[in-house]
Amino acid sequence: MRIGIVVDGESELRALPLLYRELWRSSRNRVVGTALGGFDPQAPTGNIARWCAKQVRILEATRQAQRAIVLLDREDRRDPPCVIARAIEAALEDLSCPIPAQVVVKDRQFENWLIADLAPFEGQPARFELTAGLRSQVEPDRADRANAGEWLRRACTGSYHKKDDSARILSLADPMAIARNSRSFRRFLRVIGHRSYTDQSRTPGS
Repeated sequence: MRIGIVVDGESELRALPLLYRELWRSSRNRVVGTALGGFDPQAPTGNIARWCAKQVRILEATRQAQRAIVLLDREDRRDPPCVIARAIEAALEDLSCPIPAQVVVKDRQFENWLIADLAPFEGQPARFELTAGLRSQVEPDRADRANAGEWLRRACTGSYHKKDDSARILSLADPMAIARNSRSFRRFLRVIGHRSYTDQSRTPGS
């Protein structure tokens, strides 16, 4: 199946495609395009759905996507990710999107996915300094609970550059390693059709 992905930030737009080739190897589905939704993840549900629906229609028309996945940050919302996702999915259904759309909520933000695989930080010692304290905030399966922005600022040897560093990190990342430490990323893998998360995403797969 051909999948289009709608994201809420330019870092995701630039960096996430670096994982697609590896994900394709472990799924019957293929990501054929990524679109920037242009929405504020803290905006009302109806506004988010309208912005996303526009991009879903574009992905269907220009990339022949057969299904869409919307990714957005949970940030400071108190509702659980599943509640947020269901509300936006229901709003998208009301807008009569041309293809089915599922929502995955990053807990709490894209940076939590970036820090979930420590190997890219270990492999770039000139750029990142990985301390035992930083490691303990991520392993085992703790990345979603970390203050990822502060984590990255502490790990960087200079100022953290959101777009450049996110691409630098994901260019060396392993999706399965990210999944071991981030439940919300495991949910993304399940929705995208990864064979290791066909049945569940609560616990890390093999």
